[in-house]
Formats: sequence, C-alpha cells, structure tokens
Amino acid sequence: MNFLVTNDDGILAPGVKMLVHVLRSYGKVYVICPDRERSATGHAITFRTAMRPIPVEKVFADDVTAWSLNGTPADCVKLGVEILLEDEPDFVFSGMNAGANVGKDIYCSGTVAGAVEASFHGLPATAVSVSGLTGEIDYSSAGNRFSEILNHIFEFEKTPGEFLNVNLPNVPAQQYRGVKKVPLDLKTTRFHYVEGNEPGSYWLKGDMPPVKRLQPGRDLSALLEGWTTLTSFSLNMYRATRIQRTYADWSEASVSFDRNVSIQN
Repeated sequence: MNFLVTNDDGILAPGVKMLVHVLRSYGKVYVICPDRERSATGHAITFRTAMRPIPVEKVFADDVTAWSLNGTPADCVKLGVEILLEDEPDFVFSGMNAGANVGKDIYCSGTVAGAVEASFHGLPATAVSVSGLTGEIDYSSAGNRFSEILNHIFEFEKTPGEFLNVNLPNVPAQQYRGVKKVPLDLKTTRFHYVEGNEPGSYWLKGDMPPVKRLQPGRDLSALLEGWTTLTSFSLNMYRATRIQRTYADWSEASVSFDRNVSIQN
C-alpha cells in the first residue's frame, strides 16, 4: 500500500515521525508537511504565494519520500495528490497532532483539514491526534495504541466523501480503556477569548471545560475516560428532507413573500 502523510505541526514534529514509523510496516510512505507549524488553520488554502515543495532528507527513514511545503495541510494534500505523487495513495493520514481534536474544535483544525482534503479527492483518510490534556505526550504509547487499531481502519467501509477522526488518550497503561466509536460533542469547545495585558487586546486560550458541561458518550468525555475515540464524518452536509420540509412550512405560513420566487426540488 501507498500512504500519504501530512500534519499541521510541521515537518519536524515528533507526532508525524511516530505516525510514519508505524505506517512503514504496511507499505510505502510519502510525507508532505508544512515547513512550520500551521495549527488552527482549518481548511485554508494558499492563493497568493507560489507553492514550493522542498525534498527533505535525514528526518525520516531512507525508504520514506518526504517534502516540506510553504503551505497549509490542505495545500500539502492537494499538491501531493495532483502533482507530486505519481500514483494515487491508498490511504491518507493526517497527524499525529499534539493535542486532541474533538468537539466543535475540529472545524478549525488543520489536522482534520488534511483528512477532509483527501476526502475531496475520493481517498480514504484518517485524522490522528493525541490528547495533550494530561501532561507531556508519550508518543511511544500513542504509536502502539494506533498500531492496534490500524488494521481496523484499513477495513473500515467508507464511501467517497467520508473520513475518520481518531483521538488517542495520553494516559498510563493501567488507565487505558480501549477503543470506542463515538459521535461528536457539538456542545463543547475548549477555546475562548480572554483579556490580554494590553488594553483592548484578547487572546484565544484553551481550557478544559467543566465535566458537567460534557455530553456523556461523545468524543471528549470518552477521551477523558481513557478511551481511544473513533468518529466517522461525511462531507455531504446537504439535507434534502429538511429543506423540503422547511419550504413546505414557508408555503403554509401566513406571511407575505414574493410569489414569483421559485424554489425547485
């Protein structure tokens, strides 16, 4: 198998080195990562600057082909699939991110965006993150836990436009619970603005939300309980039944609107 790997922590991050180390046992690994940290860039892509991939040596094993790129994780995947790789990869992995990507925060994650971009190309993709809520990250344990579920990820039945989001707990072996499939906690975000030292300035700060505000059985609460969490996503946000029902409500409502406006099914 051929793998394409990206991240948002940069080409020298320890997480991507561990991810590549795990994947080398299963096939050929290609790495295209930002040349510096690009955390929280979401699905940003670069328009006003030429992309210049630079071959990278002595960072990964000799059998790994790698580039650094002056772009975002989405740029890395897009340029890799469209230009740099001769053959389409069998799987795309984005990570391992230094810190969890859970709840509403996934929508600003560069790590998750790498998987989303791969899904745009119809490729199986998985975003991988390691919780940093409990101190310094043990990448060795994270790599072992990811190895245990990798075959299941390969076998996971996905249709084009779907991807997986995996979060690994950073806990000792005796506190590790196993693997759980969970939905997203859409009521939770770990980031809020706080007032800075200078008048009129504000900084975005990440804090653990109170446990009582977490939704039981969803990604963040399960991660804090010591589970590896797997959440499946679809890029198709269109809801035909919802818009049809809404239009029916509009038609029946006793309000005035332009009857010449036509909304087609």
